[in-house]
Order: sequence, then C-alpha cells, then structure tokens
Amino acid sequence: MSENGRQVVQAEPSGYPMAIYILYLASFVTGITWLIGGVMAILGRNEAPAWQASHLRFQVRTFWPPVRDHLRGDGASAGARHPARRTHDHLDHRALHQGHPLAAAGRVGARSGLLGVRREEPLSLGQEAAVAQVLGLLEAKGIRAVHIGIFDIDARFRVKRVETEKFVKLLKGGYEFCEVLYHWDVAEVPYRQGAWADAPAPIDPTSGRLYPFADGEALFIAEFAGETGRLAPRNLLKDQLARAGAMGFQVTAGFEYEFFLLRETPASVRVKDYTGLESWQPGNHTYSMVPSIEHDFFDGLETVLELLGIGIDSIHTEQGPGCVEMPLKPAPGLIAADNAALFKTFTKAHCERQGLMATFMAKWSNQTNGQSGHLHVSLQDDDGNALFHDPADPQGISATMRHFVGGLVTLLPETLAMCSHTVNAYRRMVPGIWAPVVSAWGVQNRCG
Repeated sequence: MSENGRQVVQAEPSGYPMAIYILYLASFVTGITWLIGGVMAILGRNEAPAWQASHLRFQVRTFWPPVRDHLRGDGASAGARHPARRTHDHLDHRALHQGHPLAAAGRVGARSGLLGVRREEPLSLGQEAAVAQVLGLLEAKGIRAVHIGIFDIDARFRVKRVETEKFVKLLKGGYEFCEVLYHWDVAEVPYRQGAWADAPAPIDPTSGRLYPFADGEALFIAEFAGETGRLAPRNLLKDQLARAGAMGFQVTAGFEYEFFLLRETPASVRVKDYTGLESWQPGNHTYSMVPSIEHDFFDGLETVLELLGIGIDSIHTEQGPGCVEMPLKPAPGLIAADNAALFKTFTKAHCERQGLMATFMAKWSNQTNGQSGHLHVSLQDDDGNALFHDPADPQGISATMRHFVGGLVTLLPETLAMCSHTVNAYRRMVPGIWAPVVSAWGVQNRCG
C-alpha cells in the first residue's frame, strides 16, 4: 500500500519463525524441543520469504552450538546448553581471581548481544517474539533488577533502576520518560520553559545486556517515540539503516575512540576550577609500554566492556599525556552505535571507580594535544559479501566504495553539525595537529 506517496510494506505474521522460538524456549522445560525447532529452521531457510530470512539464519546459528556441545558431552543435556540460557563458553579467570561477580559467568565476545547470549546480527524479531525471548532470558540468568537507560541529546545515559517484575510490566505495557532530556544542555539548564511532560519511550527488547557492576542485573535501552522521538538520533539511525536495507546494503561499523585520563575526581576539578589538572601519565607515550605497566587497570576496563558485549580490537597509548586509544570491534549498524555510546558511559564509570577521570573532549587543555575519534564503516549485500572490495582494482577499491566516499566528501561540511556539535570540537581543527581541516580523501591519508 502507499502512504503520502511512499511505499509502505505491510508486516506479515511471523508464524513459522515464532513457532521455532517457542520450541527453543520450551527447551527450558523439556530439554529437547530445541532440536525440533533447529531442524525446522534448517529445512525452511531456503524456502522462506525474504522477510523471514534473518530469523531463520539466526535460529540455525543458535542451533549448532548445543548440538556440538551435546556430542562432546559438555553439558548435562542439550537443553541445558541452549544458547538462550547457557553462560559463556569459558570463564574469566582474571575476574574470578579479582572476585568480580558478573565476570564469573564468562567473557562476552565481540558480537555478543541480548543479555550476553552470542548472536551474529541484530535481532529483527516482532515485538511479541522479542519480549518472549527476553522474559526467558531474565529468568534463566537470574536477573533481579534492570537498569533502563535513555540517551539525552548530549549522549549522556539517563538511567532508572527497577526490579525485574516492574521492568517486565514496563516492557509489555509501555515506558515513559521526561522529554526535557531533549531540551536542556549538558549542565541540565533548559533552553526554554516548558511543561516537560513524560513522553512515550518504549524499551527496545533487543537491546538487553548484562550490567557489569552488579551480579544478577541487566541493562536495556529505551528511546522516545512520537513527536519527541523524531529528534532521537537512535531513531534517525534506524531510519537510515532501513533505507540502506531497502537499497540492498547491510551496514557494519566500528568506532575508534581516543580519550585522556586524569588523576582527578568530579569534586577536585571543580575545586581547581578546571585548571591545573593532573594527567594520569606525564609527557608523550605513543604506543608505549604503559598498558603493560598498568595492566590491572586496563584488564578491569576490558572486563567491564566485555560483559556489556563490547569487543575491543586493541588498546594502546596515543600522543599526549595520559592519552589512550581503544578501537571497538565491528558490529552491525545499530549495535555498533549502541556499543559506542555505552563505551563512553561505562569507560567513564570504570575510571571513576578507580579514582580517575576520563575525558573525551576534543581539546581539554591548550597545553596538551587534542584527541579524535574515527568511524570505520563497510557495506555488505544481503548474503554478507563485501561491497567495498574489488580484487581487480589496484587499490582493492570497488566502484560502490568510490561513490560512497564521494558522497561523504561532498556532505562532510554539513555532517560536522552532527559529529562536531560543540564549540570545543573546533578548537582542535587547526592545521598541523593531525586534525581534518579540509574535505578530502585518500589512501593512507592522515594529512587532513
């Protein structure tokens, strides 16, 4: 059907995949129905219409690990090893030694997802199926409390902690949050006067992750809907990913962050009026042995992030006193963005718990280097084939990638309004300090 001249695709009932999900969940009791569901997914995947394909691919992927484990005798029963209820494949012995409660359940891989259960792609379930899976996972993992968070316009994570029973009611019946989050600055001063009513903010049932600072707790992301939801960056991203999908493109991305560590606290920086702050490490130590010397600190941070399902590609020091760079492992579009936002939130939290402060400001001091962030992105077709690569091209670059880069270069000035939306960002954008000052591109080009 059409709506205002646009093509609108009606969602079809997800009966076949839904039946398989129910069989998987029933294995909590029967211990065997996962096998029937897995066979159904394998037999039906080649005949399924396109809208069911992602469900069946996910179901087939989650079918084989328990089969393997059952044949190896790794569990009391195949049902006990079903990925919807099992803990991770190997224990985090470092965290066990340190007594970390949640890490004892296991370390999470780069593409881990819903409450620590491994998955290779975003869940595209219908609401009913997703809620059903969440309820099973909450019970199986003994989750007693849930942190419901929503990102404000400055990407600060605003959180409420509720008991699991209340979370389930909010997940099913609807959640609301004060719309002032999109109408105040980072110091919580509103831009104007308003009623600031609670606006609908549905909880994304596919966003669940383990909470890294307490045993038996989880985290879910909510997002505004309706008129307020039109301002939400996460909703805008969903729209763009849907447009890309309609064009036959699947998006994979990975954020790369630089941040400075300070031997300060929120109280001390205010006492000092944000001047004369002490860096974590003096001088420049680019690609140094500092991460090895400070192994326990970085080991603890990596454990926190892994429990959240955020994979770290590497850790190293960068130019500037106390500067660290941590690229995140690639993930599907929406997960990659959630990973990036949660990385900043929980990196700051971990540092505060260690008596340090992490700042992601582009230029936090005139006496030190600035810092940057990079976004790595690639496109695949619906079968997972890389669309940016052409082995016949001398540089391995496909025509699709050249068009993509051309669009980026053309629209970079306008894009700055989104990725460099503070005055501080432009204090770094000056020639000679590894900062981009022109709209250009190149192979291995760091000139900016």
